[in-house]
Amino acid sequence: MKKKNIKTFYDGWELDFFDDSKNFRNYQYKLVQNFLKGRIAEVGPGNGANLYFYSKHSKRIDLYEPEKKLYINLKKKFKKKKKIKKNS
Repeated sequence: MKKKNIKTFYDGWELDFFDDSKNFRNYQYKLVQNFLKGRIAEVGPGNGANLYFYSKHSKRIDLYEPEKKLYINLKKKFKKKKKIKKNS
């Protein structure tokens, strides 16, 4: 049986809607705020909207974004933030 090619591209079309939803981001933050401390890793940070919350609690944030377009956007957006490490 021949394997089909699986589409791995993710354009993140809905991320701007979530980023504009302050209530949703605050809800997410309240769920995890007690667990944030020291060094934090986020897999698939998208546009990085949650990083503003995380940076209050951490000494270093490691981002792992597999989508190339989103990774490039994160690199530009947070290039001056030394404690935020961008990984693809």
